[in-house]
Amino acid sequence: MNSEEIQKLLDLSQISLTEEELATLQDDLESIINFVRAMQAIDTADVNPLAHPLDLDQKLRDDDADDNFSREALQNVAPEVEEGLYLVPKVIERS
Repeated sequence: MNSEEIQKLLDLSQISLTEEELATLQDDLESIINFVRAMQAIDTADVNPLAHPLDLDQKLRDDDADDNFSREALQNVAPEVEEGLYLVPKVIERS
């Protein structure tokens, strides 16, 4: 990943870094990318996919609707609410 690509990502996420932080980030990202490349080089053709490394049953609760809450109480602690809806900041993408 080159510095132009990293700078574009930083601009999109509205993050600014010093030159030293940028160099460290670039080294870290290169290490991650090299690790992923090494993992992709491993032959996994005869390996069955796993949901979990241990052969255990996942104990899940029943997926039942829960109406034991007060909308008013929840919205009282929200930063902004209008007509029963939570308001969030607008996200603007720059290209």
